[in-house]
Amino acid sequence: MFVNQALLDRQAALELDMRSIGTARFEKMIADARAGKRESETPYGSVLLDEAVLPMAVLVRKWLKDHEKPMGSSTHTSIPYLVVINNPELAAFQTCKAVLDCLSMMKEPLALALKIGGSLEDEVRMREFENKNKAYYRTLKRSLDKRSDHSGYRRKVLVFSMNKAGIHWSGWPKEDKVHMGMKLIELFIEATGFISLDHTEKKKRSNPLVILPSPAVLDWVKKKNASGSVMQPELLPMLVPPRDWTTPWDGGYLTKAVPQMSMVKTHDRMYLEDLAALEIPKVYKAINGLQRTPWQVNAEVLMVFRELWNCGVEVGDVSSKTMVEEPQDLMTLIPTQRLRRSGSGQ
Repeated sequence: MFVNQALLDRQAALELDMRSIGTARFEKMIADARAGKRESETPYGSVLLDEAVLPMAVLVRKWLKDHEKPMGSSTHTSIPYLVVINNPELAAFQTCKAVLDCLSMMKEPLALALKIGGSLEDEVRMREFENKNKAYYRTLKRSLDKRSDHSGYRRKVLVFSMNKAGIHWSGWPKEDKVHMGMKLIELFIEATGFISLDHTEKKKRSNPLVILPSPAVLDWVKKKNASGSVMQPELLPMLVPPRDWTTPWDGGYLTKAVPQMSMVKTHDRMYLEDLAALEIPKVYKAINGLQRTPWQVNAEVLMVFRELWNCGVEVGDVSSKTMVEEPQDLMTLIPTQRLRRSGSGQ
């Protein structure tokens, strides 16, 4: 199929734009995650989290074994709470996630320690809720799983519901939660070497102790983000026919501005190699024929859509042509005072 050079040039420019759009989207995703204290959910954060949890859990288990004394006595404030938690893997995961969520924020360790201690208290508190009223807890959790994954909102609803069900909880002392959190941060540093505690200048007061990523982690994160930003372009429809496939790795977009994709969407390299070894000319011919079929607007459907739009008819996915006022933020409608009076923030 003949394609004129001007159209090929436009396609090449489009593929450069696809890379730029993808880079901007990737950088915004990183910035939003950092601003929202969700760095553990970024591509680099998830890798660090996977690498940190196991050695952290091993060290927590070892530390507990080394420091817990017979007859219920112990040498550290954290030990009774970690014994109640009875899950070094959970303690490790919550610690690793909390630290990595604020990896770039220069957070002060006492505030982070309190957050870690509080999250572990919540886990034990919800376990108590489930033990005391399993049916109610599981019904509520299923409902929340469908409605929201926001941890703060989920906690408010669960605590409010626990109080409403008459299940009493004696909160852990703040000082004890800080002690436990600090010990877990120390174990995280020992297990991973990902961070250190150091002093830095801040505007309000000088030289507070903050959490800083190690130079090696900073360098790795920078490289990970640089490669990730160009490996996730915005994939747009082409202006010209794609390159034909003769192997699982040589078709699709025209230029190197877009990373080469495989014919089959999979991370299984062995499967692709097995596919490449097969003599399947008819399969390649069929796929190439499909991808050479251009997009086309259905003129009759377009005519109906325009008539609906011009008449202001809202049906199916056809939106209104008039400006609709932005709805009020639903969070402002939550009866927070009623929740507060019932003790939901405890």
